[in-house]
Parts: sequence; structure tokens; C-alpha cells
Amino acid sequence: MKAATILFDGARPPSRLGYLMKHVLGTPLDAPYTLSDMAAAAVGGLEALDIEFASYGRCP
Repeated sequence: MKAATILFDGARPPSRLGYLMKHVLGTPLDAPYTLSDMAAAAVGGLEALDIEFASYGRCP
């Protein structure tokens, strides 16, 4: 199985001032990637390394 790769050519993180202003004003942050994008990239990396189980924090 081939792992998916997500590339963000030219994508830049939001500036701290821009983030703060959007937070204060309550408007949504325009990010080039979402939490779902980052999760998909993490799963793709685990699949590429043939890792079947991973946990965050304590092991079961």
C-alpha cells in the first residue's frame, strides 16, 4: 500500500499578530492546512513505516 503525501507548496503559517487579531475578533483562521490534513499526514507516515499501532501518551 502506498502512503499518501500532502504537500503545501508555498504555504506559510499565519502570523502571530494575524492569529491574535482573528482570535480577539472571533473570525475563523485561514490556514493552508487543517487538523484533518495533519492527521492524514501522520497516518500516511505510519503506514509508510509499516507501523500498525501507535498511541499518544500512555500505552494501554
